[in-house]
Amino acid sequence: NALRDELEVVARAVKQNGMALAFATNRLRSNEQLAYAAVKHNGMALAAASPDFRRHREVVRSAMRNNVAVLRLAHRDLLRDPDLVLEAILCNGAAMQYASLGLRADRDFVLKAVGRSAWALGYASPELRRDREFVLECMGVNNMAFEFADNEIKGDSSFILRATSLDASPQRLNYMKTMTHDASVKSVMDRRSQFVRRTWTAEDANAFRRSTVAMRRSARDAGDERSDERRSSGLATTGSFVTLGVGAGRSTNADAAAAHR
Repeated sequence: NALRDELEVVARAVKQNGMALAFATNRLRSNEQLAYAAVKHNGMALAAASPDFRRHREVVRSAMRNNVAVLRLAHRDLLRDPDLVLEAILCNGAAMQYASLGLRADRDFVLKAVGRSAWALGYASPELRRDREFVLECMGVNNMAFEFADNEIKGDSSFILRATSLDASPQRLNYMKTMTHDASVKSVMDRRSQFVRRTWTAEDANAFRRSTVAMRRSARDAGDERSDERRSSGLATTGSFVTLGVGAGRSTNADAAAAHR
C-alpha cells in the first residue's frame, strides 16, 4: 500500500500503462504531472484521475489526442468550446457526437467541422441534415458529406441532379456515381457521360510504374521479415523436414531416414 503513494513508483507505472493511475492514492491521482503522463499513454486514463481534471482543458486535450472517446468524460463546458471540439474532429470525425447540442445545431460550426471530416455531418442536428441547401453547402466543402445527409435527401434524384449541376467536376460526378450505385449513362444523372475519360499520358505511366515498384518492394520486404523471424527462432525448413539451425548440426534426408529405421 505504501508504494501506491510513491510518486516515482506510480510515475513509472503510468508510463507503461496509463490505467495504473487507478491504483494510486487519491493524493497522486490529483497530481497534474501524473495525469498528463497517464492520459498521454491511454486517453481513457482520465477516468482514473481526479474528477477535477475532467474540466482541465489541457489534460482533456492531451487525452483526446490519444482517444477522442474520452470526451464523453469531459466537463460539459469543454464540449461547448468550438476550438477544442474542432481539434478533436480533426483527429476523428466521430468526436462530433460529443459536442454540445448548441454546436451540433450551429450552421457555421458544422460547416467548419465538415471541412475537417465529412463524418461530422452525421452527428449534426437532424434539422441540418435535412436542410437541402445546407447539405449542398457542406458538399461544397467536402463531397463525402452527402453520405451523412438525411436518407430522404440521399434518395431524391432531383437533389442528386442539382448537386451535379452545381458542381460537374470529375471528383463529384464519380463520387455521386459510387454513392448511388448507378452506372447507367441514361439515368437522371445524364452528366455521367462526363466521367473521367482522358488519354493515358507518360506521367500516368510513370506514376503507375512507381506504384508497382513500391508494392513489389513492400511485398519483398515483408517476405524478408518473415524469413528473418524463422531464422531467429532457430528453425529452418529443408525439404519436408523441419531441422534445427545454428548449434544443432544439420540433419539431412538420409540422416532422417536412418533415424526412422
